[in-house]
Amino acid sequence: MKKRLRNDRFTAQGVLEKGKEFLIGKEYWDFLGGDNTFENLLELFDSVGKKFKERIQQKIKQVAKEKMEVI
Repeated sequence: MKKRLRNDRFTAQGVLEKGKEFLIGKEYWDFLGGDNTFENLLELFDSVGKKFKERIQQKIKQVAKEKMEVI
């Protein structure tokens, strides 16, 4: 699945040509690490996310609370 850019401003200005000068998502990661790198990363992120779910949620709550105190 190709990821779409929210804003094509660089390509619209002729600065970068998609598919030739920059890659996104699967194309990018598979270019860097070889075939199936993107899928392997997704599996890894999923595994780590499940393992550290509680810690991640606690940190998000902590940061949100600290940011709200500043406002």
